[in-house]
Amino acid sequence: MKNKKLALSVLSTAVVASMASSAFAAEQGFYIGGDVKHYYSLDSFFSSKNSSKIEDEANKVGLDQVVYVDDEGNAATLDDLLADGEDALTDDLEAVFGDSLHDNFKSVDQDGKEGSVVQPEPADGPVAADLNAAVDGNKVTITGTTKNAKKVEVTIVDKDNKDVATKTVDVVSDKFTAEFADLAAGDYTYEVVASNDDEDGDVQKGSKFTVAATELQVNSVTAVSTKSFKVEFNNAVDTTKAQFAIKKDNVTLNLSEVKFADDKKSATLSLSTKLTKGDYAVTVSGLTTDAVTKTVSVEDEKLAKVELSDVAVLTSYNPTTGSTFDVNYKAYNQYNEEITKSLLDDNISWNYPLGVQQTAIDKSKGIISLKAQAKSGDKFKITAVDAESGLVLQKDITIGDAATIGDATNFALYNADKKQIDTSNVSDFAVVFEAKDQYGNPVKAAAFNNEMVVTSSNPLVAGLNATPVADGTGDNEGKLVVALNKPTPTNIAGTTSIRMISKVTGKQFKYDVTVKDVAAVDTFTISAPQVLVAAGETVEIPFTAADQYGTAITSFADLDGKINFVAPNGSIKFENDYVNKKAVLKYTAPTTAGKYLISASTANGKQSTIFVDVKASATASVVSKAKDITNSLAVGANVKVAAKNFEVVDQYGRAVKLDSNFFGTYYLNVEASDGTADTVTLSATKITNTTDVLTLAAAKKGTEKFKVSIVKKAGDVPVAGSEIEFNVSVVDGADVTQYVADDVATIYDDQNTGYQVDLKVYGKKQDGTKVAVPSSKVTVVSSDSKVTYDPSTGKLDANKVVFDTNQTEKVVVLTIIVDTANGPVEITKNVTVTKKAPSLVSISSVSTEDVSVSGGVASIAANHLTAATLVEAFEGTDSYGETVAFSDGSVIAPGVYITFTGAKDAKPMVDGGLADLTLTNGDAANAAITGAEAGDSFNVTVVKEGKTSTLKVIVGAPTAP
Repeated sequence: MKNKKLALSVLSTAVVASMASSAFAAEQGFYIGGDVKHYYSLDSFFSSKNSSKIEDEANKVGLDQVVYVDDEGNAATLDDLLADGEDALTDDLEAVFGDSLHDNFKSVDQDGKEGSVVQPEPADGPVAADLNAAVDGNKVTITGTTKNAKKVEVTIVDKDNKDVATKTVDVVSDKFTAEFADLAAGDYTYEVVASNDDEDGDVQKGSKFTVAATELQVNSVTAVSTKSFKVEFNNAVDTTKAQFAIKKDNVTLNLSEVKFADDKKSATLSLSTKLTKGDYAVTVSGLTTDAVTKTVSVEDEKLAKVELSDVAVLTSYNPTTGSTFDVNYKAYNQYNEEITKSLLDDNISWNYPLGVQQTAIDKSKGIISLKAQAKSGDKFKITAVDAESGLVLQKDITIGDAATIGDATNFALYNADKKQIDTSNVSDFAVVFEAKDQYGNPVKAAAFNNEMVVTSSNPLVAGLNATPVADGTGDNEGKLVVALNKPTPTNIAGTTSIRMISKVTGKQFKYDVTVKDVAAVDTFTISAPQVLVAAGETVEIPFTAADQYGTAITSFADLDGKINFVAPNGSIKFENDYVNKKAVLKYTAPTTAGKYLISASTANGKQSTIFVDVKASATASVVSKAKDITNSLAVGANVKVAAKNFEVVDQYGRAVKLDSNFFGTYYLNVEASDGTADTVTLSATKITNTTDVLTLAAAKKGTEKFKVSIVKKAGDVPVAGSEIEFNVSVVDGADVTQYVADDVATIYDDQNTGYQVDLKVYGKKQDGTKVAVPSSKVTVVSSDSKVTYDPSTGKLDANKVVFDTNQTEKVVVLTIIVDTANGPVEITKNVTVTKKAPSLVSISSVSTEDVSVSGGVASIAANHLTAATLVEAFEGTDSYGETVAFSDGSVIAPGVYITFTGAKDAKPMVDGGLADLTLTNGDAANAAITGAEAGDSFNVTVVKEGKTSTLKVIVGAPTAP
């Protein structure tokens, strides 16, 4: 920084000398940018009172942010002036000032006092001044002044130059204020644009401000429905760390779902059962040092509001015996949930004036049927009284004309699988729409069919049911549905209009449906496989297919059986990829090597041919790697090796899985390279399956080289050239310079339920190499007898430790004694024992024997699918890092709740399926899946201790048990 100060001083003198004879203009002077934004005239710049201040500011922002402007309006940075002198001056102010060209610079006088605002180049349009950012917690208030502007747009910009929030505010008495709340902790700047009716001003940049991090707080917990609570925080939370628990009367309740808001500042906790009167304790943990518990008092569900329609719809008119009319009503509970169909409104007493008689009430639809000597336009009063809740409602009702179809809108062609309609699948489609009467009330199918005549203008394209309109279900809940029928015995391509004509008003509605000819495979091209093909292997053959319209064809149903294949000595067929909803072409190569032709031809005679170079059958050829084997032992120590410690490749360099298939043909032979394993002994020489374990024991100082090779079981024939070698060194006490025990993780006192932690003790050589120490040489003495060490496993365990009152953690001292050649070595380690019960931290998904998980999608064969096998694909991690199993494949663990959503039954029984897909939500005792078939799909969400995880499930074709 001394060089910069020297440069500033020298340059100041040079500027004075070169400009001494000039007649200075008002804009001439020095502009210090960056976060400073000060303007100095020549007099104030060279004032002795400002020299120290200017040098500090210039050093803070750098000389490339200090700009000199001469009397002719030319400018240059001090960096450039120092390097090039007056040649650096340019009239391109934008090139010199950049984004600061229209910024406000506070002028500083000769005494160092700030004054008016100066801009290097006045901005076009209205200008804002006196900009200020006042921070209060996570809220910032931007203020300023402006002349000739009506509105000001203020934008908050984060440190990555991304817009965070924008507000446009009115200018009042030449001042404006814009408030921004709920800003996350971090550094920000802001931009201001003033505008009037004629033009917008230029963007003006404000100074940087910082929002400090605030301590996370639980603002409130409230009951928001009959089955849920809402937890609100003061800031966005880390959803992966948040844990929730709800208790009533000290009993933990099952959470069926935890759903966070988009801004992560609130979470809705849903229960599987309704709330009842009493106090609920909602606990939030994982986000703050201490768990936070809020108690919420809840009342039993009750009637809170009744709404009556303004109009009673005339259903019949008879001046002699009396007219009939219907009034619609809706009932709501204290959470504003509609409960019209529930039993809560049974206590409502409906009262009418003399002459108005209630003839019926349909509580499932919320319709009161009345009769009176009345006509359209007459008025009467209805009073509703609910004695239990004290609710009283009075409303004036006008009798209106009979309801007729007022409008039909939002027409669309619907197919559950989003297919395109053609002459083969007309019956899989329906026209869906919405209808309302003249009063804006939704119309049901029965009323629509009663009034409207619905026809197909071309029944050879698509026909209709005798009762054409039905109430929608599932995806079409709340809509009306016109199912299309495929005409028999034949149907044609073309366009038909679904016409709807009112028999009462003559109103008409129309929707056109265009049906194409069945798409047929027109072109089909196969390509050579992208992987090596060995004899007898099955590989995927890439292909492209298109119909007569040029549209790509990928679905199994549209391709299977439509292509004629020729594959001498091999086989080729389409398989259904249910996960990706497409066909894949699989080729099983002949059992002998050679070049083989594959041809594919379409029904219209178009052909595609490839040759596949089938290599010799793959065989296990080389042990390519020995891994994760401790290769430095002290005398008396040992190391275990198994199949998992080796990698094998075939003759083509492809990995060979060491599973039952491999060990059905081969075994691994382990032996000393020199034929005698004396420095390190072997417990056995053969690894014949995935569970075999060999023990390598250090007998004496030295190095033993081992050779691992592949041997064919038939005839015990070694595979030539398959071996790999690895060394195991044995050291004595003189080689070990240090003995070390790793820090020990916190031990949960689990009362003998299985929580244990590792105690790792080892030696180190001078070069830092770790040396395994014989367990027989390690003795562990605990200051608490309830903390024990098992030398055979190297594990520490804590069971029934005595804690002081209100104590949840206790520090226990371990004295570790290593018996070495040079005498005992003592190591001391502190270990924390806790009785704080583990809590679930996260839930993840994993592949299992039955379930394949990839990218949030689980695929499972139909004959293996049960709730228990599916839940086995989920596992948790608790606060001590232990894995929490949710299912063993047969039984779901207690406390796990399963929710199914988004079910798609690929082939219900009505369409010829074997069964209807049925999914039952619940816990271990109740969750169930029945009727699943290949192609079915649904979402499964598991919930435990407030944590959730969801997978999309695709059901595949049955496989071998």
